[in-house]
Amino acid sequence: MTTDNIPEPAGPTTLDVVEDKGIVGIMTGIFSSPTEAFQAFDKKASFKLLIMPLIVVILATMAFSLSTAQFEAQDQYNLLKNSTVIPQSELQKMQDKAQEGVSGSDLALKVVLTFIGIPVVTAIISLIVWGMGNFIFGGKTNFMRVWGVTILGGLIGGLNSLFKVPLVLAKGTSSVTYGLAALMPGKDVTSLLYFLFFTLDGFVIWSMIVTGLGYAVIYKFTPGKGIALSVVVTLLAVAVGMAGLVIGMSFAGVEISII
Repeated sequence: MTTDNIPEPAGPTTLDVVEDKGIVGIMTGIFSSPTEAFQAFDKKASFKLLIMPLIVVILATMAFSLSTAQFEAQDQYNLLKNSTVIPQSELQKMQDKAQEGVSGSDLALKVVLTFIGIPVVTAIISLIVWGMGNFIFGGKTNFMRVWGVTILGGLIGGLNSLFKVPLVLAKGTSSVTYGLAALMPGKDVTSLLYFLFFTLDGFVIWSMIVTGLGYAVIYKFTPGKGIALSVVVTLLAVAVGMAGLVIGMSFAGVEISII
């Protein structure tokens, strides 16, 4: 009896490797093999599985927020110092805070807002994706899976936050970006074009594509359709942010320009 024609046993697939490592494998797979990572998540989707990535995103965001708080205070003053409606006394308080340093109570507030804000914001985004995916794009899945994909995709945003910290410390401003906004020196968010480029930086585009692959997995869409869903929701979020900026700056008496 010959064994010459018996095929060698197939080695483990990328999906097998990701599944074997559990949530850690899923989280690292987001950066190297996103489709397989989302497939592994889709098989075991549960709130318990989301705790670790959610904590990582919160801690990364918090690290950026606390490390750059002083620069944010200075940038806020620079943005509003030419306001035509904010009393001079309030502007003076903002300038004093920027020069003297952020208080412990302000830092504590940032911690609380981050712990609350990340779960709430990702949940709201997921509700929008869930509604559009189920009723407009013609798919069907549950909210937990959509929220999970959104949080896992947020790991790329967490990495973005960590990568920005040394850039902020080097440049002395919180307005740093790994995108086209870097090609517009001297501009700030009072320029709508700058705001658009600042918001849609390289990491956001990367996250948008990866998250779209995740939506494709849980909805059983083609990759292109999943990415389209992610793009639509991302652009909707940018539009809401831009509208909020225009309204806020209008009330603050700060002029907004298109370019």
